[in-house]
Amino acid sequence: MWVRDLDGMKFKSEDEAFSNAHTTMLTSAITGDYLKPWVSYDELLNWAMKQDGFFDYFEDEFYRAQQNYFNDFYFEIEDNENEER
Repeated sequence: MWVRDLDGMKFKSEDEAFSNAHTTMLTSAITGDYLKPWVSYDELLNWAMKQDGFFDYFEDEFYRAQQNYFNDFYFEIEDNENEER
């Protein structure tokens, strides 16, 4: 028998417990803590952005990030050339 330490949930076999660990890890915040040492955020994001449908799914979020980037690094200046004419 296997027991999950977090809440005492019991499993009949190691395979059943490992399957539950897989599912729980993929659906919880724990993933970052255990995956981070093996896969960098940059690697994961670069891979994800190459997948079909990424920009369709994350269109709004990507636009917000793009807008924030624009606001941080671009600014308007007066066009003195037009004024001198």
